[in-house]
Amino acid sequence: MRRARVIGSLACGLLLAGSTGAWGQKRLVLGLYAPSMSSLSRVERIREIESLAKQLSRQIGQPVSGQSFARGDDLTRAAKQRRVQIAIVSAQFAAENKWEPFAALKRGSVATESWTIVASGAVSSLRDLKGKTLVIPRTGRNDRRFVSNVLLEGEVDPSYFNWLLAPDTQSAVRAVKLGKAAAAALPSTAPTGGLKKVFVASGVPAPAAVFISRVPNATRKAIIDAMLKMGQVLGYAGFRAVKNSTYTGLRQQLLAKAKRKRPIPPRQRPMALAQRDVWTVGKLPIDLPSPLELVTTPRTRPDDFE
Repeated sequence: MRRARVIGSLACGLLLAGSTGAWGQKRLVLGLYAPSMSSLSRVERIREIESLAKQLSRQIGQPVSGQSFARGDDLTRAAKQRRVQIAIVSAQFAAENKWEPFAALKRGSVATESWTIVASGAVSSLRDLKGKTLVIPRTGRNDRRFVSNVLLEGEVDPSYFNWLLAPDTQSAVRAVKLGKAAAAALPSTAPTGGLKKVFVASGVPAPAAVFISRVPNATRKAIIDAMLKMGQVLGYAGFRAVKNSTYTGLRQQLLAKAKRKRPIPPRQRPMALAQRDVWTVGKLPIDLPSPLELVTTPRTRPDDFE
């Protein structure tokens, strides 16, 4: 029995070692999907993610290739098929898919960013946008709620605006200038082409790095350590470690309903009392005073009739 256990342990160890060795030779794929990333064009994103993948490959000693995705559905499909292991995605997309970020892009030392609503023409405040078209970069399944619940903190319902979804920030700005939309919601760092700001929201989580399919623990640790040590990437100052609770809270905001005033409860009808309970206490009758005896005639002053 003991010999069998020893042989079993050795077999498991050899299997684990062989698996780890195989992973060490496997090519990993680093994906990128962040339509709201305003500092780079689509062509620049492809070049930047390929450069970042090469840098990560050198640091972990394992082949890594980069791939930029134009649609979120393509990335989630690749994750299910285990064709992509690591990804840098917008905070909204990470929250929607329940992916747990281990690092977020930072500006300076801060891993959050502000968003703004910019407009043209006579629009000077959010009140002017009621029933007007608002354009936003298409990111995931809850783009409208991202604006109403996260940027505007649930103060308005998504039905407050008409909606237009654009493939990126540049297209959103172009839609406003062409008159297809009255305003656009964008990261504050996005070029606005002279459009005026009518609202600013701060503290929005920045795009984050996530594992989206199976990676051994040793490889995970090597990737996390390497990415946290990186300098300027994708137009940001690097990565910063983050807590998953930030993105869990964002998911709750996305799924929350708009704030509404508490309805006034309907007035309850007074409980009717039986006549015998009003006129008698026990078995003794009560002589009720005349209502006129309860009325006190007010004292008048001479100037009351002047």
